[in-house]
Amino acid sequence: MQETRLNGRYALVERLGEGGVAIVYRAQDTLLDRAVAVKILRQQLTGDPVFLDRFRREAQAAAR
Repeated sequence: MQETRLNGRYALVERLGEGGVAIVYRAQDTLLDRAVAVKILRQQLTGDPVFLDRFRREAQAAAR
């Protein structure tokens, strides 16, 4: 996999899995030097504000 960085911070390492809603990658947080999982929402769902709010809340809960 060619290195892809998100926000200049998260280097995607490998694709772990996918579902109907998102694709999950193993990534490296280059700022804090730690392994993380990054979930990227599928493009076709980015236009639904209700779904985006739910996705954000899920991410915040997982980060805690």
